[in-house]
Amino acid sequence: MKRSFLLFISPILVLFCSLIMWLIEVGSAILPIWLFRDLCIPIIHFSIVSQFIKKYSFKNGKIIFAILLYVVTIVVNMVMLGLLKKNGGQILFFSAFNALWAIICGLVIIGHSMIVRTNISKTIIGGIVTVEALLALASNAMLTWILSPILAASFAIDDVELLILPLSAIILCLFSYLLGITLTQHHIGWKLFAWLIGVTMSVFVSLWLIGSPHILPYTDATLTTIGIVVSIIIFVCSVIGVIQRKRGMIVQAD
Repeated sequence: MKRSFLLFISPILVLFCSLIMWLIEVGSAILPIWLFRDLCIPIIHFSIVSQFIKKYSFKNGKIIFAILLYVVTIVVNMVMLGLLKKNGGQILFFSAFNALWAIICGLVIIGHSMIVRTNISKTIIGGIVTVEALLALASNAMLTWILSPILAASFAIDDVELLILPLSAIILCLFSYLLGITLTQHHIGWKLFAWLIGVTMSVFVSLWLIGSPHILPYTDATLTTIGIVVSIIIFVCSVIGVIQRKRGMIVQAD
């Protein structure tokens, strides 16, 4: 495992981001750092872990240690921030959110890796993928609406939605790609069509919820355009995943 050091980059990034946030204390620069630390780093970490699992399974102790170290880093990091800032309520919320999001990322990313490699029943795989897809769509629809008021109050920043919306869409793009890799060729057209409908509904609900008062996206030309473009981009990621899976099957056949 010549590149095993990659397994330990994420804990370092978490601590580095927290140090920068602590030094800055206040300002608009804190929010992007927080979003990267708590939303993006778990995806990076478990994507790296997933690649190592594909090559070495769980037989190598460094993989298990890297997962445990990352979890411990999250807990210790949040406790230290809570002691320094003496804001128990906010720290408790962010700690719970951070831990929950890390668990979701780990289960989805590593779970997809294991599903692709195992020979379990197609019915079970289909059920798991369906549940994951519904959770991903619901999370995208609700994430901006839930986090925006909390982050706006915590960091004293206006228009937080402009940062959270695209980040939420990027995360759904990553899941869409993973979904495309997982989908089997049986009724692939109908599966992709159902995913396109789900993505479109999720994106439009997220746009509807951020308005105050809530405005239906199709009544506003700008929101409608944004919704259509974002939905297409997310859907295309799943198509890329399907193509990638096909290429992999062809290579194995050769």
